[in-house]
Amino acid sequence: MNARARLAVVALGATLAVGCSHAGAVSVQGAQPSNDAVDPATCNALGSLVDLRQSMMSSPTAYTSPLYGLVDSGEELGYARAALQQLTASRTRSPMTESVTGLVTVLESRTGQLRRATEGARESYAAAESTLKIASTCRGLDLRELSRHQAKAEEVAIARSKACDGPLRLWAATKSTELGSEVSTAGAAAQLVELRLDKENGIRRDQLASALDAHAKRLTQLKALGGGDEITAEQHALAAARTNVSEQIQNAFRSCLAEPAPSRASTRVVVDPRSATVMVKPTWSGALKALGAGERRFGSGFLVRWARRDGRSETLIVTNRHVMEGALEAEILLSSEIDTRDKQGKQAARTARLVAADETDDIAVLRIEGKGAEDAQGLTFRPDAPREQEVVVAAGFPGVGMTPSFQVTKGVVSNAHFGADERDVGIAYLQHTAPIDPGNSGGPLLDDTGRLVGMNTAKLNGRDNVSLAIPAARIRFALRRAEERRSVDASHAEASCNVVLEALAAEHPTMASVERFGLALFEALEKRNEASSSTRKHRDRVVGAPEGPIDDARLRAFAFVREEIEVAGGVLPFETCRSVTRSATSAEAAATFTASFRTRTGGVYRATLVEEHDLVRLVAIDRQ
Repeated sequence: MNARARLAVVALGATLAVGCSHAGAVSVQGAQPSNDAVDPATCNALGSLVDLRQSMMSSPTAYTSPLYGLVDSGEELGYARAALQQLTASRTRSPMTESVTGLVTVLESRTGQLRRATEGARESYAAAESTLKIASTCRGLDLRELSRHQAKAEEVAIARSKACDGPLRLWAATKSTELGSEVSTAGAAAQLVELRLDKENGIRRDQLASALDAHAKRLTQLKALGGGDEITAEQHALAAARTNVSEQIQNAFRSCLAEPAPSRASTRVVVDPRSATVMVKPTWSGALKALGAGERRFGSGFLVRWARRDGRSETLIVTNRHVMEGALEAEILLSSEIDTRDKQGKQAARTARLVAADETDDIAVLRIEGKGAEDAQGLTFRPDAPREQEVVVAAGFPGVGMTPSFQVTKGVVSNAHFGADERDVGIAYLQHTAPIDPGNSGGPLLDDTGRLVGMNTAKLNGRDNVSLAIPAARIRFALRRAEERRSVDASHAEASCNVVLEALAAEHPTMASVERFGLALFEALEKRNEASSSTRKHRDRVVGAPEGPIDDARLRAFAFVREEIEVAGGVLPFETCRSVTRSATSAEAAATFTASFRTRTGGVYRATLVEEHDLVRLVAIDRQ
């Protein structure tokens, strides 16, 4: 569900289905700017600009991750470059070009500094860890291991011998040291200096204190780059550039999606809501089918006839992203077919595949497969915004138990700009009084002539008839984005690869980092019967529960890779991906990248990453 609506709002948790065509349906172009202050070049690049703004506001890693700064800066740089490329491709110059160019320049400098600082922290971490091991070793016995397993009698005897007194004191002074913390590391270095030892162990003490002190300084440097207590001139410049670009994007979003003022006059061509509403049931195929076997969700959706920029028209299905629950395909039933069954007693369902999903706006776009879909018509978008107290109709399939049941309800628009301080379609929802229930999510909200004014997505808890719908302008924007090929470059790939390494090195990685493990990797493992239950211990480390079969598949892929890498020594904290290179592929093929990384024992792995559903994800690793 849309993050902006989560506060005091509960998603209805149901899917949508496509609707029949209706007479007089009109093809609809993408929203055009109605504000003279916003030029077409900015509106044409709005999709990439929105991605850039979202990357400024979110992170795929936890704040405590050692790679937090590098990943965030690298991914933001990728989106900034993509936006700049789209802005400069226009025949007219956008006033945003200069601002985004400035942001790219600052981010390139920042990313380079973070990369060098992170590499330095990795080297100092490895040196400190190695020196710790040497200082805590006596007569071939690593004293640190005694606390990790049941010590044998001969091991205890060695540790208690007079010869091991010095190493034992060194280990006791450093056993609680966290090499990921500059405070802990610096504290251990200072404590070591106070130890009185003989000459041989004194040399060990000094070497260890020096290694820990050097590492603490590296960590302090990295922390300062990531936003420490003291704000540098460069960080001021970055903050100013981000604020400037973010405000311009927000203003462009408002203006490019602005609708004409509501009109009281309307053409009385009434469309039956039943003919435009469909049921959507998420389905899973291939290796995902077994994971989704227990899922029995269904919900609502509607058909729209969309006129593409290239002049072609096609019929698409629109629903909520949360209705799809991460599925890549769905079973579609027209409302007139819910009770129609063939001779075998099966419903005459169609298949639709996911075209695009917008997590920010909770909108999913699907395309019907098979013959006849191109002839279907869809809902007509109303060209102007609805007015308050105007009659609206909500349609959908809330169902009775697990049986889909069509429902149509009537109400009025009670707040045309819910959630906004001003008339802002980029933020606001349509609040209305037409009752909706679980299952209505993704269903259409229509005016009294059957034209689309919004999509039902949520309702407020504890209050009667306070329903929320995403305005039609944002739906048009999502449809326009669905036909765009998003641009990804080496910055996106490097950031995703580093997210993967963060997940492999962290004690408790997050679900957001596991999302960078591709479904193609899971499918390849399933074919080889290697995504087995033996990886359960690794899956249990992840913070956050999977929300569906797709998440579960990515968790299995992560667990397998983590197990293989830990057998090879594991990944050192602060390890980063190197030599990120784009493979030569056709313009139509998904972007493919390769990168390399090392394990603690020096083993080198090659990672293959592929653009998969708007993100670059890991699809294979190979030992070099």
